[in-house]
Amino acid sequence: MFDVLDDPVEEEVFLYDHETKQCYLQGNGVPCKKNMNFYPVQDKPGYGFCDCDEDIEGILYNPETDGCHQLFQRVTIYKAMAYA
Repeated sequence: MFDVLDDPVEEEVFLYDHETKQCYLQGNGVPCKKNMNFYPVQDKPGYGFCDCDEDIEGILYNPETDGCHQLFQRVTIYKAMAYA
């Protein structure tokens, strides 16, 4: 017949993003940038924020780009190049 699942099915949780004023699925990565994921805010139930994806090793948040990048990866474009 049918096998009974021992693991309960995870419930989809939607969280509100203050910046876009929309709700998104927790852990989906939307509306976040590359290498980021959408996590719940600890002290505000129902709200979410973007942070570096915990499942990716070797990434750090860079406030200049407001994104998460691999360590030792060049992420800054020098302004001097624009004037060359």
